[in-house]
Amino acid sequence: MLARAVLFSAIGLIVKCSESPSYIWPKRNWRLQALTEEQYATWERQGYLVIPNAIPLNLTRAAASAIRTFVGADESDVTSWYQNTLDIYKDRLPDGKIPHHGPCGMLWLYHHESLWAIRQHPSLHSIFSDVYGTHRLYVTIDRAHFKPPQHPSYPAWSDPGDVHVGLHWDVDTHEASWPVPFVVQGTLYLEDTKSDQGALRVVPG
Repeated sequence: MLARAVLFSAIGLIVKCSESPSYIWPKRNWRLQALTEEQYATWERQGYLVIPNAIPLNLTRAAASAIRTFVGADESDVTSWYQNTLDIYKDRLPDGKIPHHGPCGMLWLYHHESLWAIRQHPSLHSIFSDVYGTHRLYVTIDRAHFKPPQHPSYPAWSDPGDVHVGLHWDVDTHEASWPVPFVVQGTLYLEDTKSDQGALRVVPG
């Protein structure tokens, strides 16, 4: 299964009930354009959704190639996958600059044309339109990710750093911030990824 998009709600752990003051979850009154009724029901029940073949393969392959070039990863040389071992948040290079890549997997790569081609693709827009119930959406900017498998020869890559330990929230869920807004994120897997390889873990509910 290639080019899978994974949508997940930042409030996936909060029990969804209409009378709850703790979060906002829209009641659907619109027709679906990209998702099936079964997919949307799964989205409401689980708080996340896996969508196969969300983006054409030529676009995902171009983005994967750009990422490999950025991190200096040679597909035929496994050792090159692990050469960047500095923490991109805490460490600095000798010239004072921030490392472009490290064991957390995140890249300081935002504006490559291959990434914009995916962000603006009509099929991705349609999927988010079905979730939000409107076509009036704008593109947000996030980073790419390159995370090779854990390997005993490269122990630094088994430690993602403090930022990525445990459950990670991109929205404030403390009671003082209730109701938590309805916000949705998507992760696009550019290549085939088995269930035991995934860089993303979500909690259903």
